[in-house]
Amino acid sequence: MPNRQDTEIDTLARTLWMERLVEQGEVGSTEEAQVWIRDLSAHNPTYYHQRVAVYRREARAALTQQGQAVDTLHQASRDTLLRLRAAGIGMVILDECHHLLGHWGRVLHDAVALFDGPIILGLTATPPDLDDKSLSQNNLDFLY
Repeated sequence: MPNRQDTEIDTLARTLWMERLVEQGEVGSTEEAQVWIRDLSAHNPTYYHQRVAVYRREARAALTQQGQAVDTLHQASRDTLLRLRAAGIGMVILDECHHLLGHWGRVLHDAVALFDGPIILGLTATPPDLDDKSLSQNNLDFLY
């Protein structure tokens, strides 16, 4: 489960949003983008929260690509991973592995790195949808 109360991710998300507004010519500067976003937050909170969610996902993806995937998880999820490591698990069985491309594949890769070389058994009845996915070698390791 991703951490939804992470100030680092929220700050990165707003920064990405401001940069995108400038790149797309919607505003003239990041300062103007900041004012625009703050105004949107006050006057159209539903749309504001929808857009922030998009940029949070993008921020999480950026952090996972930098090897910080486990850090993007909710504290309860991180605690579970630490308990599993302490238990010395030898096998991880996963279902619905077609969802393990992109962000969740990187999370799995980093989470498994916490353990001492367990066997990974992945199951799915659905072929992976490779469209619009950014694949890395870490993702491909889990496909085969």
